[in-house]
Amino acid sequence: MKILSFEDITSFEQRVLDFLIQREAENCLLLGVMSRIKNCSSQGDEKPFLAIVESAGKVIGVAVRSDSNRPMIISIMPKEAIDPLSSYVAKNIGSLTGVVGAAAESEMLVSSLAKQLKRQKRLHIGMRCFYLDRVQYHGKASGSLRLAEQKNQNIIASWIKAFTIEALKDNNPKGCEESAKHGIEKKEIFIWEDQRPVTMTMTTGHTPHGIRINNVYTPMELRNRGYATSCVASISQRCLDEGKKFCFLFTDVLNPTSNSIYQKIGYKPICDFSNFILE
Repeated sequence: MKILSFEDITSFEQRVLDFLIQREAENCLLLGVMSRIKNCSSQGDEKPFLAIVESAGKVIGVAVRSDSNRPMIISIMPKEAIDPLSSYVAKNIGSLTGVVGAAAESEMLVSSLAKQLKRQKRLHIGMRCFYLDRVQYHGKASGSLRLAEQKNQNIIASWIKAFTIEALKDNNPKGCEESAKHGIEKKEIFIWEDQRPVTMTMTTGHTPHGIRINNVYTPMELRNRGYATSCVASISQRCLDEGKKFCFLFTDVLNPTSNSIYQKIGYKPICDFSNFILE
């Protein structure tokens, strides 16, 4: 068993893609990050961390970190791959903020890293990964879906900030204005409009056959009217109509409301994920 690292995202993708798409839903976050790295026009001076665990010439595990401000994302991998990967990461990544991956693998890896790096681990959030291949319920909210426009940038930025604080448990979100501007320019942000914008969502994280839906947010005073349900159902149907075979999304595993809403639309739970922080 050995660890191989790559500097070129294209070579890395060629090596790991067949392995990752065998479980495309479970690896949608990893595949999405790889897609973002590949399509990013400028990575600056910092190179992403791209590594595989190989046994008998076959890929059995994958780890990616886009930059030093983000956690490392890992694939599902056998237990025996954890310690070799942990040792390699401890020696080759100077500052690691955390680990995100399937619950069992991420906990084993972060525990090993915490011991080697003499740091503390903390579970930041538990997530559940869902996938959809057919919309079963379209919702009944009044209004309709549309692309966000430049005139919506300020409200979108404020909603991204509110979503980040509430859903991602980040009390000091940064770059919300830039995220809103970039998302609108890239035509990735959508609004459910009922005389005025009432809910937003984003499409991101492209995989070979799917796309991830995220940043679903409705302001507190507009909730319980079905806006989020109709918004997610509509954007999911739009993605399928445009040729995607699957849509993916993540929820807070402890949020029964969002978990039930998405399953009503047709999303099926696949795997629980954990986002661990190293302190």
